[in-house]
Amino acid sequence: MPLQKCNKCAICSDAMRRLNPFFSIPVNPPAIGTWVDTDRNGIAIFSMNQTTISKSVVFCGTGLHTGVSVNVRLKPAPENTGYIFVRTDLDDFEIPASVEYISHCSYATTLLRRGVVLSTCEHLLAALRGGGVDNCFIEIDNIEIPIMDGSSEDFLDLINSAGIAQQEARRRFFRVLQKVETGLDGRKMSVEPAERYEIDCTIDFHHPFINQQSFEFT
Repeated sequence: MPLQKCNKCAICSDAMRRLNPFFSIPVNPPAIGTWVDTDRNGIAIFSMNQTTISKSVVFCGTGLHTGVSVNVRLKPAPENTGYIFVRTDLDDFEIPASVEYISHCSYATTLLRRGVVLSTCEHLLAALRGGGVDNCFIEIDNIEIPIMDGSSEDFLDLINSAGIAQQEARRRFFRVLQKVETGLDGRKMSVEPAERYEIDCTIDFHHPFINQQSFEFT
């Protein structure tokens, strides 16, 4: 039975609908090594080319929610590919890591395309994005990405061991033009213009080992 969109996924689709008027997307920024623009204080903004990993890396593990054994291979991908999951157990069926394929996001982010599911992809995607990788094929022989240590650290270590290769195509990027905010059931996320890249995150769980914690990254 195909997974149905949960209520929590409304926050994802609603956010995408509301974000469109608030961003500009430079289509052809100049090549790496040139100053492409200045911010309101006259500080130069540096453009970068797209990247992929330099070589393939393989890992295996167990799915947190399904308990299945999983083998995964990260492979270099051409420019403008993005992240594409390839179900090698299903004739190399491809599921792009795109918001349009989000099916379920309660306890894990699940993608669904034409009835084919890929679950618990958020930690690996965070490692790819945080590690500066723009394009990657992710071959997987089961339904769920392995949980590893429960964070993105193991994935990031693998990406670092593979190395990063610069490509010829230029990156496309969002420029935030004004604040946009969305929320559901006490959760909230907002994006707003800033002079620098900054993430401010707070969690609050009713458990003595967690409670309220805040983290700021710049």
